[in-house]
Amino acid sequence: LSNSVVSNNTADFSAGIAVNNGIYGTQVTITDVTITGNTAIRETGGISINSDAVLTNCTISNNSTIMWGPGGIKVNGSSPVFYNCLIKNNYADQYGGAVVAANLPGPTFINCTFVKNRTENREADIYLNYTEMIFINSILWDPGTEQIGFNGTGENTLTFANSVLKRGIESI
Repeated sequence: LSNSVVSNNTADFSAGIAVNNGIYGTQVTITDVTITGNTAIRETGGISINSDAVLTNCTISNNSTIMWGPGGIKVNGSSPVFYNCLIKNNYADQYGGAVVAANLPGPTFINCTFVKNRTENREADIYLNYTEMIFINSILWDPGTEQIGFNGTGENTLTFANSVLKRGIESI
């Protein structure tokens, strides 16, 4: 998918885009796509990824989830890579206004910016549940006091390289 806008959709789950494993092992690529203004009733306003997809130069903004979360991005049991993406102004009632990642391996964000994402009732704007998340040359500048949160029952791993986290380690 390239040079597209996915906007103003409403669904119970995955209101914007749902990406599952590619057919016959093909890799899903999403380039120069804006995912904006989508609303999920239960889960994933923006994009749900269950694939080792590659997203480049994408904007994921102004998406929301009325119950649970995430507002922007959900990653489950896969390792997508995000290059030069803007994740902005997404909202979840709980669990990750920006991103929720569950089950290993987990996503990598390279040269990405997270700004103005928020979670209303509990948990952080980026939420990990038995997974790992890597940030390289990225900026995390969301307004909440807890930028990153973890499910207490599984092992989670965070890696930062040349990245900026608003309020530093105190916001984890």
